[in-house]
Amino acid sequence: MSADDAERVLAEVALPDPPGDVADIREATTSRHEAAAEAEIVAVLGTGRNLDDYLHNPRGGASLLVRTDFNSDERWREVALAAMEPVPSGMDEFPTFQAGLTCVDHRGNDGLTVDALVARIGEEDPPYYAFVADAITMSHPEMAILAIDCGRTEFGHEPGRTFRVIPGQMHAVENNLSIANMDFRSFADAVDDDGVFRGFPPAPQHVAILHRDELIALSTTNQSTPTLARFAEELPDLDNPSLVLYETPRATLYDFTIALDPESTEIRVGVEDYLA
Repeated sequence: MSADDAERVLAEVALPDPPGDVADIREATTSRHEAAAEAEIVAVLGTGRNLDDYLHNPRGGASLLVRTDFNSDERWREVALAAMEPVPSGMDEFPTFQAGLTCVDHRGNDGLTVDALVARIGEEDPPYYAFVADAITMSHPEMAILAIDCGRTEFGHEPGRTFRVIPGQMHAVENNLSIANMDFRSFADAVDDDGVFRGFPPAPQHVAILHRDELIALSTTNQSTPTLARFAEELPDLDNPSLVLYETPRATLYDFTIALDPESTEIRVGVEDYLA
């Protein structure tokens, strides 16, 4: 390339402006990241979403969180984000649990009641449950979200039955209901006295485990009732019998026994003797 050509090429090159102050660059980058994060949050909050677009889908329903109180956008944002906050699982493979919610924020749902929502959903297609952020949720100190059973009665659901759940337990409720791993009743029956689900109580620590020889020896010490006699008779024929002993209050054990709902094919031996 000749010297004239080189000068012509260099003259046509548009050089970028030199970088500005490092602090200005850092501030601009931070602002872009914050704007992108805010845009993502706004999208997740479901502003303007039409509830009917998520109903009556035979291929499967979304886990809806419907806003029905519009007194405070800030409080709604706090509730929704808390409900979707990842929770440590304690497992290496899946380090967190998170409620997979689809938020619906539309003023057309202002004041929507449980009965109206259940009727609007119907029983033909999903969703079979829904979550609602109502006026009580917004004013509750724990932001307790309303859960509603919307399933079919023929499958054991109770349309319109409700309980409340704190945001920190939304992952447990939503994850299990969404894959039908647990039913609505399991959570509704486990609420505290104020009707709020705050998690299942921890399993009692077992005191001891008795195996075959120990159980056989124990069965010989008392055969004073038909139940104990049958236990001693059938025990040697059982495959790998074992008994896990737990320490639990007598009143708790009594209430649990009363609440048992056995299968029709289940053999119940000794329950009546214990309750008597």
